[in-house]
Amino acid sequence: MNKVERFQFKLHLLDSLNNTLGQGAYILDLGCGAGGLVKAMRDQGYNGYGCDLSFKEGDFTDELVDLGYLRKMSQEDLRLPFDDESFDFVTSDQVFEHIQDHDFAVSEIKRVLKPGGISLHIFPPPLILIEPHVFVPFGAIFQSRAWLYFWALTGIRTSLQKGFTYKEVAKANFRYLENKTNYIPKKEIERILKQYSFQYSFCELEMLKHYSARTKALTSIHKAIPILQWLCSTFVSRALFMKKGRRV
Repeated sequence: MNKVERFQFKLHLLDSLNNTLGQGAYILDLGCGAGGLVKAMRDQGYNGYGCDLSFKEGDFTDELVDLGYLRKMSQEDLRLPFDDESFDFVTSDQVFEHIQDHDFAVSEIKRVLKPGGISLHIFPPPLILIEPHVFVPFGAIFQSRAWLYFWALTGIRTSLQKGFTYKEVAKANFRYLENKTNYIPKKEIERILKQYSFQYSFCELEMLKHYSARTKALTSIHKAIPILQWLCSTFVSRALFMKKGRRV
């Protein structure tokens, strides 16, 4: 799925949740990487912006930075580099599992959202079958050195680990998981959302309906297997929809 398709998928998902974004809406891609999604948003008539701790290389990254559409977050305070109530929609892909302080992150999302603004975040759960960064089975929840050594011995490597010994792979994976990931339980996410008075729902079934023809077909068995959403949320991917309250 390219960035244009990814953005369309999110728009369709929001439509299914009765939260359609109008043309010209202000959108923030949190953890924007090279800014590909921001470019897709702007090409389709939306006011797309992105922020990250650092930017990956991309065809349009430098141009988007120069125009102020991509902005770096401070490594010191991690505040979002935008004014209060700037956005109608804040979204992220595969970012929540890297956040070290979810409480602060949610408070910042609330700060930059307009009253009534919405947010959508897609991220792996702690029990994901294959940890998506180190490719270790159940590596999000089992991070002991023995577990990582075992899977390194079987030959599992990332693209950057070709030629590494199993000891080097295991040590690198341990450091990455310990320092760069923070998988927290759904109950902890819900506690934080309630603390900041967000309306919210986990919408994995709607995500599956709009992600691809294959996943849409899979939802046809939901009535026969009503635990489909739980299976997805527990072992595959979470989709979290949030809405900020309006002023009274």
